[in-house]
Amino acid sequence: WREKDAFERSAESVFPAHLKKHIAVELWSPKLLSLDIFLHLAKCESMCINELAQFVREEIYPSQSLLYSVGETSRVAYLVLKGILAVAYQEFKAHPGDLSTGMWVGEKALINPQLRRNETIICRTLSRLMVTPAEAFQKVLANFGLKRDFEELL
Repeated sequence: WREKDAFERSAESVFPAHLKKHIAVELWSPKLLSLDIFLHLAKCESMCINELAQFVREEIYPSQSLLYSVGETSRVAYLVLKGILAVAYQEFKAHPGDLSTGMWVGEKALINPQLRRNETIICRTLSRLMVTPAEAFQKVLANFGLKRDFEELL
């Protein structure tokens, strides 16, 4: 992690803003489009996904680490880039099983960042996750005038 953090700090100071934006779009936009909500919004306004990509980041979690717990505020949605997550506890319904590469978890945060988590998620293996902040998503919706389109999806 130290190496990754050092690289990110040096990249922030070395790369010009337009290059950082382009890199974020190439890294994250295709992955964002794996969630139907983002795919639909991109059809309404393609640039909103590129804008959202600027807020996305990658996080790495060791095996047996807690991703989030029941009752926590839903501030981010996650896409599993690599690894396996498990639902350790769920309040309302049984979960169909482990979450693996290409699967989203916690995406209800995008609907309302103040919602509480209704499950506890742990990492079964070393896991790389794409993190999409819910507040940034809501901000992008507002900036592009897409709040109504998004609410119609729900």
